[in-house]
Amino acid sequence: MTGADIFALQDDITSNAVASITVPHGQIGRAGLQEAKGKAPDSIESYDCVLRATAYINVFTSELHGAVRDCLERTVARDPSYAEAWSWLGRVYVHEYEFDFNPRRELYDARDRALEAGLRAAELDPSSAVAHMTLAWIRLFRRELDASLASAERAVALNPNDLEVVCLSGLATAYVGKWERGIALTKKAMALSPNYPRWCHFTATIYHYFRGEYEQSLAETVQIEMTDFFWTQTFLAANYAQLGRME
Repeated sequence: MTGADIFALQDDITSNAVASITVPHGQIGRAGLQEAKGKAPDSIESYDCVLRATAYINVFTSELHGAVRDCLERTVARDPSYAEAWSWLGRVYVHEYEFDFNPRRELYDARDRALEAGLRAAELDPSSAVAHMTLAWIRLFRRELDASLASAERAVALNPNDLEVVCLSGLATAYVGKWERGIALTKKAMALSPNYPRWCHFTATIYHYFRGEYEQSLAETVQIEMTDFFWTQTFLAANYAQLGRME
């Protein structure tokens, strides 16, 4: 090996170590989540509430969405300078629109409320990759595609070792129409750690499906492993049907 090879290897090891132990899907994040789960909702403090949000992002259920939204709204009311809580709250508001989870249409437009939360997060912490990742997703559903793409690239540049940031930014990039770049980002996220969020596979699932590559799409879908999430069942059903496996 040359000297350059050694430094490149050190960088690669560093990236994988950071991804494995520090981000929400890593060892430290999962350990903190176990502690948070044992507390009654009324006693959960700001950090524990954010940990609950990271648990929600692995299952996407309406029930947990409502509980996390309430928790995050209390958190930002109690601690209005907590940028990460604002970021997560923005994503939760997006899911009101995206998945129709616990909508409160008579009170507000969820996309407007999501943008307000995302911008607040970025204002409080301009260097937060999570805040810019959240803005990428919010702007996608507001049809602000150029702004969405710019936010996604900014998020990845700020923290290229965060599985959540890289994977969700990859999804947003793909949905804007930059499919090859989006798939490259989600593959990068999955390569960082075996603990990557399983919904990272959705990028390739959708890409292969609309190219008529149903075997490849099915192979990606079965790896999502989120059996209670309606999009997982939708793509399983669609791929099986396209392959003639009607039962």
